[in-house]
Amino acid sequence: MWSRALVRIPRKLLPKISNNYRIYTGYGIMFGKRADPSPFSEEFKCYAGSYWMTLNKKSVDALIEGYENNVRLREHYRRVVVPEESYAQTILLNRPDLEISRHELRYYSWEGSRFGQTKSLDFDDLDNVLCKYYFARKLDTELNPDVLNQIDRYLDGIATSNDSS
Repeated sequence: MWSRALVRIPRKLLPKISNNYRIYTGYGIMFGKRADPSPFSEEFKCYAGSYWMTLNKKSVDALIEGYENNVRLREHYRRVVVPEESYAQTILLNRPDLEISRHELRYYSWEGSRFGQTKSLDFDDLDNVLCKYYFARKLDTELNPDVLNQIDRYLDGIATSNDSS
């Protein structure tokens, strides 16, 4: 993309001049000032991960409590480019009373991905989708309409996961 190429040199030079500013090109061109002071410390660490998660009531209550009781953290995330990939994880993983599982219930593939978009799933992904996961993304009815039909057939008990007929 030509616009990313235009800012490549300034983006590389800016951190050498000042750590207070940043040019971000992941989702378009953005210019920002780093938050000061950081709400993170050795006792309260910053975490990141997928924003797709399954939460129980205790975890949801912890998120609400974290939002209501930590104004400094809330203000910090108001100015973050992609807060949904860190805010909830930071609150939850800093709570020792919560048991966090790394077991993923969703299937998505970044294979061949560009600009933060997952790939559209096809027949090669069906064995994983149907045998190990409760949710899948991204299914494109225009690009691969037969994949959804195959999932329906599998759920109706008509086909196996690797039967592409």
